[in-house]
Amino acid sequence: GVEVATGALQTLQALEVLQAGFNEITSLASCRGLRLSALKVLFLQGNDLVRLEGLEPLTSLRELVLDKNKIRLMDQPVLAPLQHLREVRMEDNGLKSLANLPPLPKLLSLHLSTNRIADISELERLLPLVSLIELSLANNPVARKQMYRATVIQKVCTLRVLDNKEISPEERERVDCLFGLDSRTSGGQVMRADTGWAGMA
Repeated sequence: GVEVATGALQTLQALEVLQAGFNEITSLASCRGLRLSALKVLFLQGNDLVRLEGLEPLTSLRELVLDKNKIRLMDQPVLAPLQHLREVRMEDNGLKSLANLPPLPKLLSLHLSTNRIADISELERLLPLVSLIELSLANNPVARKQMYRATVIQKVCTLRVLDNKEISPEERERVDCLFGLDSRTSGGQVMRADTGWAGMA
């Protein structure tokens, strides 16, 4: 029995990908007791998670999939230790804010479509993501705001793809010009020449 237990533990310690989607999981607190030090990819989509507690020990994690849960808020103490994360998916969760989103220096891709993020000021919280190249906020109320796309492009200078649409050098140049003009005009009014800026609202 000891040999089996030891072998199982060694297998668990070497595990790199864990598929745990659609299992009616309500809490991850028990993960704190598991030695998943090598885990790189964790699929938890389609469960009933409300909080992210329990992920802190998974410091080797590269990809975290949490689509279709019930997570309303980020949890900075849980996510902050996951400094190797490259991709996070939290689509269709009812997420209302990006508050407590920690600086994740290696994060390349963040998918947050079909949530409840509404305030344009929430976009400021993306600034610490210094390596982000792909972002999805489609089907959030904020994505219907005037100047949404231009604002995201202006704030996240590393971004290459927004809502599955590539950001061309020409589009980024128009955004730079737009915000350059904005800073020199009074009352927040932006002069619109015949450059197609209106299409970025």
